Amino acid sequence: MDPDWRRIAEEFRRRETVEITKAIEDTGLNVKAFESALNGRPIDDALKTELRSLWHTAAESDAHLLLALYVYARCQRSWELSIEHVPLIARTIDEMYAAWQSVRRPGAGGRQERAAEPLVGTLLEQSVALKDCMAVENACQCSCPVALARHAEAVASRSERLGDDLRALNPDGDADCIEIVHDILRADEITYSGLVDVAGSVLAVLGDEPDALDTLDQAIGTLQRHESDPAILGDARESELRSYRHGLMAMRGYVLDPAIPRLELTEAGFIYVFPFAFDGVSPEQAGEAATRMWGDGHGTAGLAGQVPYYARPSELSDIWYWGHRDRPSYGGVTIVLPALSITTTAGELIEDYRAEIRLNDLGNHYVRIESRRAALNLHQTNQGFRRGSRYMGEEVIHGERGGTWARLRDYADELINDLTLAVGGDADHVVKDVDGDGHVLLEIRAAAATADAGGKRAATREDILQAAGPLISQSVQSLATSLEEWVRYPHPRSPEDVLEGCAFTDSLGVRTNNTTTLFLPGAPNWSWIEYEEVVEFAASVSALFRLWRHQIDREFEQVHAEVKRHSATPQGASTGNEPALADLRLSLGDFMAEVSERRAKLRSDQLVASAVARRFMDNLFSAADIARLESELDVHMAELDALYGRLTTHLDVLQERSTRRYQRFIEFVLAGVTLFSLAELLGLVNDLFFSGKKVQTHGWVEIVVFLMFALTVMTAIALARRRS
Repeated sequence: MDPDWRRIAEEFRRRETVEITKAIEDTGLNVKAFESALNGRPIDDALKTELRSLWHTAAESDAHLLLALYVYARCQRSWELSIEHVPLIARTIDEMYAAWQSVRRPGAGGRQERAAEPLVGTLLEQSVALKDCMAVENACQCSCPVALARHAEAVASRSERLGDDLRALNPDGDADCIEIVHDILRADEITYSGLVDVAGSVLAVLGDEPDALDTLDQAIGTLQRHESDPAILGDARESELRSYRHGLMAMRGYVLDPAIPRLELTEAGFIYVFPFAFDGVSPEQAGEAATRMWGDGHGTAGLAGQVPYYARPSELSDIWYWGHRDRPSYGGVTIVLPALSITTTAGELIEDYRAEIRLNDLGNHYVRIESRRAALNLHQTNQGFRRGSRYMGEEVIHGERGGTWARLRDYADELINDLTLAVGGDADHVVKDVDGDGHVLLEIRAAAATADAGGKRAATREDILQAAGPLISQSVQSLATSLEEWVRYPHPRSPEDVLEGCAFTDSLGVRTNNTTTLFLPGAPNWSWIEYEEVVEFAASVSALFRLWRHQIDREFEQVHAEVKRHSATPQGASTGNEPALADLRLSLGDFMAEVSERRAKLRSDQLVASAVARRFMDNLFSAADIARLESELDVHMAELDALYGRLTTHLDVLQERSTRRYQRFIEFVLAGVTLFSLAELLGLVNDLFFSGKKVQTHGWVEIVVFLMFALTVMTAIALARRRS
């Protein structure tokens, strides 16, 4: 059955693959090898052989052109669903292209050397171009117009060249397929040439060029025309161009707004916090292990390929000392690591990211990465915020002693995993979510504002809110849909100030789900250290709640299973594990008491040495919605407490059953003794009254003793039954 090219073309525009999948199935082609590669199967010789065999079979059955379309469509579809698929898509494209090249090389023979081969080659080349398309998206996630322009230009140029080559082809019977390929090439050429203009206009604005507004207007007009082009209209690319156009329009409104000053953060920096907690390795054990391995500064064990400089007791400010200098309310061990540097997608090298791990005695451990303070514009500030999240595009993170990572969160994740093994744990002994719990602190120590009517002046909190309000009041919560997307965020009318009542009136503190911004003009460095520590503490407690929830779930499952197993035994039967159940109840009670004690410390007035610091922490807790985490924990603790009560009741029942069994045993023994005693008594009576023998006086004494003993046994049995 011939493919329905019209319906396939319609689905192409919507990034759907139902019709082309049906067409592949109708040919009988087994595309399992391709699909497995796309889904993560390791690339090895066996898979490469299967991919070459797939192309051989497709060529022999005149389905190689359909297969090439299928490869392109499936890769597009996978990319449309998740950016996480990008590495798998890129390597699969490379392997499919290499397999085709090996099959079609001159001299390979067979029916595959036919007129349709150039069309297959064109499609696969455009599939290879998908890697540049994905690089464009990566540049957008990095908010990097330089890289976006470079990769968009590569896609547009390649699409134009392949389109020119396509017009020279005229394979018989492939006109419908040629039209689909032509539409793909034309749509990519239009889309990515438009994105080149987008990047250029954003660069003009960021560079404060005199004709920046004109460049913006031209780019907006270009995108409007492209959106209505027949090759784009109704295609998924139309929505992508529209999102970029809305970004440019928001940027234009931002630039033209007379109420918004031009802002420069003249001294600012970032601190990235990636919390984690150990399950089964106490804070004391973790700190002692770190000190043992790196405390003398001559350790050799590596973390993420980096050998720490040293591990020492954390040097914290005096806000954690409540009355006694030698007994801080909060502390731990700090592992100092070699510095990092970052090569951005624009090719810029940013150096001196200081890295360390803080192992805290409350269990709220975290990886801490601090950038060098420098002058930042809002474009760089946006990049800095995104750099701490999973939504940042791939850059190159360099370790001072070798090793590279694509994102800071990847480096932090590897550090935590290696540290877990180093302190004696395994993968099951760490609780973390570097994406969900990661936090970024922006410190603005000084800033300058420039208005159209005058020169530079010291920026005020109102200037910060006017110029950067949309940026600092929105969490980094999704993939970007345009460059400098933050200008599209709503402007905060009156954001909650976490520094209210905790700093001077010219200060500003804004916290979101995963960012905190502090503006404290004129504050000395020692004061900044105190604010940093409180922000980092508040950011790291999420790991504790995640740990407690994990432990509560495990305890609940374990205790519930034991109670259920014991409850299933026949009434009166003994499992022999009653002592183990009693130990389980004891450990459960200890666990619940420990969680309650550690949790109470988070809200204790004695955690920090001043009411101001306590209020600041409470403000941060409120902004972080810690109360919700506490409420959720209360619910689960209540469930665990109910199970504790059920376990106690069950143990009481088992104890009662055991007591009854013991009583029955005693009764049986006493009954036996009584039986033998009664026989002896009867024999004595017989000797006294019926045998005709002369009985000594002591015989009467024996009778009296036997009667008293029998009365005592009967009384004891009666009392035991009454108590039961």
